[in-house]
Amino acid sequence: MKSTNALDWANNLETSGMPSEQAREIAKIFHQSHEILMENMREMFVQQETRLEAKLESVETRLEAKLESVDAKLESLETRLETGLESVEARLDARIATTARNQTYWLTAIVVALCSILVAARYFPPIS
Repeated sequence: MKSTNALDWANNLETSGMPSEQAREIAKIFHQSHEILMENMREMFVQQETRLEAKLESVETRLEAKLESVDAKLESLETRLETGLESVEARLDARIATTARNQTYWLTAIVVALCSILVAARYFPPIS
């Protein structure tokens, strides 16, 4: 017998008046029961560990899939934002060009008008 608990049981049973052979037999049964119980508990823990590992792998797989989905959505949003930004930049550039062209036309018109006024003032005297 390996278990000190079994030896303790046998000693306690002998001191309480039980014949030593019967006490040893009970202690032996106790020890075997204890070993069977421990083996069953080990198997139960291994099974539980296996189930938990399977659940963990399942959760990891689902999380990885969700992360890939989120990454894809982020890439799509980034592409859309870049496309939108490029569109806005193109519209701003067009608007700036149009504004600059309009200002050039107006400035040219003002210069021509001023020159016309100066030429008219030089060659055509005021009417009195």
